[in-house]
Amino acid sequence: MCHIAELVIGGCVLIAMTTLGVVAILGVLGVLERTFGVLGGMWYAEEEKGVKQAPEGEEKM
Repeated sequence: MCHIAELVIGGCVLIAMTTLGVVAILGVLGVLERTFGVLGGMWYAEEEKGVKQAPEGEEKM
């Protein structure tokens, strides 16, 4: 019985750690994407201004 309980607890801990790891990685990636997305968007807007103006009918995201 003891070994089964240890295995169950170990499995739950492993699953919890894996889930937390995935959530942490996704959180970091989300922050990086937001940060670099803003920087990339600003750089892209500057490039667009230099090259050509956006058509009037086009909506900016």
